[in-house]
Amino acid sequence: MAASTVTHPCFKLHHQPNLLLRYNQSSSQTLLRFQFSSPKPLVLSSRGSSRRFKVFPETITVKLEEEEDTAADLNPPVAINTKLYFGNLPYNVDSATLAQIIQDFANPELVEVLYNRDTGQSRGFAFVTMSNVEDCNIIIDNLDGTEYLGRTLKVNFADKPKPNKEPLYPETEHKLFVGNLSWTVTSETLAGAFRECGDVVGAKVVYDGDTGKSRGYGFVCYSSKEEMETALESLDGFELEGRAIRVNLAQGKKY
Repeated sequence: MAASTVTHPCFKLHHQPNLLLRYNQSSSQTLLRFQFSSPKPLVLSSRGSSRRFKVFPETITVKLEEEEDTAADLNPPVAINTKLYFGNLPYNVDSATLAQIIQDFANPELVEVLYNRDTGQSRGFAFVTMSNVEDCNIIIDNLDGTEYLGRTLKVNFADKPKPNKEPLYPETEHKLFVGNLSWTVTSETLAGAFRECGDVVGAKVVYDGDTGKSRGYGFVCYSSKEEMETALESLDGFELEGRAIRVNLAQGKKY
């Protein structure tokens, strides 16, 4: 090893602690010019940094390996979403039928209509994987909002990140389950009906996340046990917007 090699306190060669190098780093493609003799490549690292550079014998090249990796870490590849959601499908539309509809505009890679595992009936929605984002946009532009067999299709990108949500309504331990609700009953309607029996802290009609339609039941919370018991006795069987509602203690509540 040449004893006259120039030195710099910021760099060292692994396995050669006495060999230090000096250079002016003006770009990411820096070349170090020096000579040494070694049967294997030596590794150069910067103190206080994770960068490591390979130095090859009898050459003048120092390859900046870690610098490129660091840049890649700072700019990770963006995942491309090519999966579409199809909602409000007619219940007789299967995967083959949906694929034929889509093929008028672009070729899908995968079409999957979801079914109820107990009844075997379509759940009215599907997921479709396309080859690229351009095809996804073509499908959305041409099919979202169009009518098929009497139903208006809903088409958009699937797997969109969902924002963190606050609780849908205030809850207390004095909670009632309300079933057999008319499809037109809203959370506000439900709260209004149950206010006749006391202070309603919160009321919620439960909706299907895929279709946006009411599931026909909801929950009501009171500020006190007495108010809850009054509603339980007075409103079970009460007709609300054309249907006799069913009122019980919410599951898990024991008094």
